[in-house]
Amino acid sequence: MPGGGWLEWLRARDPGLGAVRRAVRVTLVAGAGFFSALYSLGDHVVAIYALFCATAFGGLSYVPGTPRERARTLLAALPVSAGLVTLGTTLAASAWTASLGMLGHGSCRCGCVAC
Repeated sequence: MPGGGWLEWLRARDPGLGAVRRAVRVTLVAGAGFFSALYSLGDHVVAIYALFCATAFGGLSYVPGTPRERARTLLAALPVSAGLVTLGTTLAASAWTASLGMLGHGSCRCGCVAC
């Protein structure tokens, strides 16, 4: 790969450059969320949450469809995600409530309790 064969190397491993496009998209959105929360809101905690949210939504989850369909799906999931983050943050105030919350979540996931 000496002297500029990096593009050929990359195309050999990612023919449509789909992973590169996703990585650039996630990087731009995560950076925009982080810096807008940090400098316009002045809150470094919200900035970190914005960074992790963009990474989780864009980088760790695959949503099929056209860009419009993907945006609609992610925007529909956003209130549910915000509610779960709020619930988890509230439950994290005490070790007992956090444990009960995880027990309830685990019970719902394994089907032991009807949710």
